[in-house]
Order: sequence, then C-alpha cells, then structure tokens
Amino acid sequence: MFVTVTEKWDYDHGNDRRLLIHQKLNEMQAVGKFIRFGDQRSVYDFDGSPTKTFNSLDSANEYIDFFHDWQAPVNMIIKLFDNEQDYIEYLTSVTDSNYVTLGGPQPKY
Repeated sequence: MFVTVTEKWDYDHGNDRRLLIHQKLNEMQAVGKFIRFGDQRSVYDFDGSPTKTFNSLDSANEYIDFFHDWQAPVNMIIKLFDNEQDYIEYLTSVTDSNYVTLGGPQPKY
C-alpha cells in the first residue's frame, strides 16, 4: 500500500520547522514508514504543495500528528493506493517539472 499526504501551506514555515520536518521524515524512513520517491522526500505541484509518501495510513497519520504542537499546513490531503501503477500515475499528475524548490533546510552549526 502507498499513502500520500499533500500539504497545502498558506504561510512560510521557516528553516527551523523544515529541519524538524526533515528530521521526522528521516526517523520514519529509518523504520520503513516513509518512502522517498527516487531521491526526493517530496514531489511538488505547480503551487509548491509537497506530496510525501508513507507505507500505511497509520504512518501518514503519525506524520500529520507531528504537526499537533505547532501551526500545521492549512490543509493536508490523504490518498490511498493499492498498487504501484496508480500511485505512480497520481504522483506524476501532481508533479510540476517546472517548479523549482528552494532546496532543503540548512542546518545551523
């Protein structure tokens, strides 16, 4: 099973929060709950909305619950896929190849 979560942000969530998000995703990936798409944590739609992939609805909900203690995205859309073909087709449909991200957060030293 593949479960995607698309985040719709209406504010800049800043480098510090991006670091926390990436740390959470790294922890989830280490135990097989979060799935990268190629070498990317997210694919991005034309408006910059990131879509992430998880191995189960429980894992997706764990990620969503992670936002409980601070201002979450304005909307989080969950989609479930029983097979890889439908999942890949969906990711392709929500990926804007012309969208350029700002890159990942930069750690503070």
